[in-house]
Amino acid sequence: MVEIDRALMQWRSQWKAQVPAINVEVLDEMERHLRDSILARLEDDSDNDAAIKSAIEEFGGPEALIDEFKKVPSERLPWWPVNLVW
Repeated sequence: MVEIDRALMQWRSQWKAQVPAINVEVLDEMERHLRDSILARLEDDSDNDAAIKSAIEEFGGPEALIDEFKKVPSERLPWWPVNLVW
């Protein structure tokens, strides 16, 4: 678990560096999803490094996530710009 925690701390730091105004609650939620994804991969594979790497790659970076949210009509996500920026 130490490796996972360390990887998530690094992932979180990268997000903060790339999106400095990101809302902490949004970042916490994303981290929970990423942790769940890593743990699910570990059920199928005992290689921590591979599980962490594949989960982070699949999750994508800020650009990928923002592109996904652009696909959703803004009236369905009135909170998104506020939570990302504030």
